[in-house]
Amino acid sequence: MKAINTRYGASVELTTNSDDITADTATLYVGLAGELLKITKTVSFVAGVADLSLLPAETEIPLGSYKYQIDVSFTDGRLKKFPEPLKCNSDLPDFIISESLGDTEVVS
Repeated sequence: MKAINTRYGASVELTTNSDDITADTATLYVGLAGELLKITKTVSFVAGVADLSLLPAETEIPLGSYKYQIDVSFTDGRLKKFPEPLKCNSDLPDFIISESLGDTEVVS
């Protein structure tokens, strides 16, 4: 999985695919370890695709560098977390919110 760098208040196109017909839902988590998550979004798979795209209001979080992970749950109770540690040297990919001239950051 590659880093995502977007502007504050911008849309982000993000999908995940599965060839496994038992894939049920995908959940996107954005945040930092030990802190409250900044973004959590869960969607169902439709024809093997889960559309985790973010709307402008969903990226209106404090500027900065976060990490992201996608969890896929299956109808048989299995759960897979991506990226898988052995395939990415165990580091989570970056999710960066950069400044935008057209919008004002909301500080929480």
